[in-house]
Amino acid sequence: MCKMKTLHLSIIVGSGIMIATIFSVLYFFPSVISGTTESPEAVNLDLSNSTTENPLGIKAQIVMEVDRGIMCPTKCVIPPTPHLVLTSEKGAQFVGYQVCNGTLCKKDKLDNSLYAHLAQVPQNYSGTVWLEASHINLGNLPWSVGDRVHILVKAFPVTLQTNNVVIREPEKTMVIDLGESKIIENYSTTNVSAIIIPKDSEDQSSGKNFEPKYLVVVLGVNNTVRWINEADVPNTLFADNQDDPLFWNATHSISNGMLFDGRTFNFTFTKLGEFGYHTEPHPWLHGWVLVLPQSTENATQTVVLNNTQVPGPCQIFGVPCPNNTTFTAQKFGTDTYIEKMTINGVDHYAIVSPSGVCVYPLAHSDSCTDPISLAMLRLVGVDTSIPQKDVNIMITGLNSSYTVGQPIDFGINVKGYGPCDVPSVLITSVEGSFSWQSNAPVMTCPPGMDKIDINYTLHYLGGPLSLNQTGTYRVHVDYDSNYTETQFNVTSSDVKSKISHLTNTRTSKMVPSPIDVAVMWD
Repeated sequence: MCKMKTLHLSIIVGSGIMIATIFSVLYFFPSVISGTTESPEAVNLDLSNSTTENPLGIKAQIVMEVDRGIMCPTKCVIPPTPHLVLTSEKGAQFVGYQVCNGTLCKKDKLDNSLYAHLAQVPQNYSGTVWLEASHINLGNLPWSVGDRVHILVKAFPVTLQTNNVVIREPEKTMVIDLGESKIIENYSTTNVSAIIIPKDSEDQSSGKNFEPKYLVVVLGVNNTVRWINEADVPNTLFADNQDDPLFWNATHSISNGMLFDGRTFNFTFTKLGEFGYHTEPHPWLHGWVLVLPQSTENATQTVVLNNTQVPGPCQIFGVPCPNNTTFTAQKFGTDTYIEKMTINGVDHYAIVSPSGVCVYPLAHSDSCTDPISLAMLRLVGVDTSIPQKDVNIMITGLNSSYTVGQPIDFGINVKGYGPCDVPSVLITSVEGSFSWQSNAPVMTCPPGMDKIDINYTLHYLGGPLSLNQTGTYRVHVDYDSNYTETQFNVTSSDVKSKISHLTNTRTSKMVPSPIDVAVMWD
């Protein structure tokens, strides 16, 4: 049967070359009808009543590539043309398509274009079927990489059975509206996993991020990752760290990390672990790739241990468990164990290996931060998506104008994810002359980063204050490496009293209360 399948696939490839060659000739003489380039057979192709529902899992992409079926002598230059690349998560027969860029459409039928994954082909089936993505040459259309197009695909479900039997369900034919996407350069389906930088993701309020944000790949199966920029602006792409030096070097060498709209970037991961990446102009865009070995189905197994074999969770987390010397753990490989303990409703994990012990979540100096440990935690269902530092500072309660000598007081809110710190406040004139600086008490902070929601009053930072000179002043608030600035005015007062150049009312300094400082480390 293997020989029969190979023979049929060879015939398909040969037929594909012939068909593609015919297409390459025909597209030089297109029939343009009201802005639509179509073959004579496509005139009666009905693409009405489209739906955005996609039960067949059809995916389509327009790719600029050289026609795979054109053959020419040495030194022949074949210009790339737009190709429609079609796949489906389920068995499908493609009936037709329409691709439009707003001013010009390409429409055509696809007779007998049967597509299925290899896993959907029964053992005794040797009939004609596309097992790889169909590349359909759209002809010599005046389109370029980065152009946005709208795609409709007409198809119905099929099921392959033994002895070349195909169950077709044309009564379930549907026109699927796949929406808009950008034309990209080159394409390969071998061991490739795609990550999309979606349209409008440059706007933080859109809520869009990498699609998918967390990608799991397997070495030797789909470990080549392609980033496709479908946004309307360029994006940078940088590895978070040098855990995978090759990934770091690759992302820091692609035109200084720049990925222009409509362009793609490929990288093949060869190292196990969890690797984060981000864009610098849009810091809310952050993603991870988890690289696993091929055999992950039985990568871990549940075992029962006692404290005499390996350190148990009670010992590791310092929790008294006098009546419990045995525990269960997930065994990874031959000598690595993943242990779990729930403390006050929070799950804590420990990885015990010959090289030592690390814990998760990140709360101690011996935290699990290396990519291999994070990958093992992902294997047992732990969400190790660690967000980037993202701290927002907001000045609250500051008036736009004060009079000379009037007490100036305001609050500061620090919210997000980052290290513990105390904000510093500097007030200067717009010309740069020093006027006032905060004087906060020393604060002991835990190591690492965590969620932050902190409110400060100026009392806690050494205020309030008053100024005796009119003018415009700048407030600069710094927290860790983040800062924000704003301005206010001081105008003359009708009250004539002697006011010092700078009155720092430290006599009114209050001991900070829970209302003054509200810290939540979730």
